[in-house]
Amino acid sequence: TATATNDVQDTDSDASEKYDGLEPQKMLIEEIRTAAPFSSLFPRSSTVLKAIEEDMTKNGFDPAHPIASWNDIVVDGHSRLEVAKKLKLTHVWAISFGFENEEEALAYAIRSQRNRRNLTDADIYHLILELDKTFVPGRKPIVPENECDDNTDSGRSADRTAKLVGTYGTKVDQVRKISRDATDDIKQK
Repeated sequence: TATATNDVQDTDSDASEKYDGLEPQKMLIEEIRTAAPFSSLFPRSSTVLKAIEEDMTKNGFDPAHPIASWNDIVVDGHSRLEVAKKLKLTHVWAISFGFENEEEALAYAIRSQRNRRNLTDADIYHLILELDKTFVPGRKPIVPENECDDNTDSGRSADRTAKLVGTYGTKVDQVRKISRDATDDIKQK
């Protein structure tokens, strides 16, 4: 008989090692900060906030869904934190990740949201524009091979952004074109 751990395929041993030993900790809300770009990646829906508030009022803050942080900044869990503050909770459950850089933390935040909900075209549009505030659009200079290290990423910024968002570079190009050239009426649709 296979055990649950044998049933799970380890597709990325580096990722599983990164999360080994992480346990949610009770944290004082006042010690948790929010900041761009994480706080503005996804709009928070009043319908979702109301549902979270109803659940949190009835059941408290669920430790099975902790706030994810990096360097004491919320990466994922802004809606839960907003509701916890509204309900005047003093503590929440949180996990502090040791991401190597902001791009790795952003990738985690986007992947977490993408896996929990179906992103609409409007969500993707907003997300790409928010990422463009963090990463300057445009092709990175090609680095000579002998000066290149493992962390250098040459190529189109649209492809880099697309990889984070989970879409195609052409879609990023389309969003940027709409943002640059379309009328406000079109942008609102």
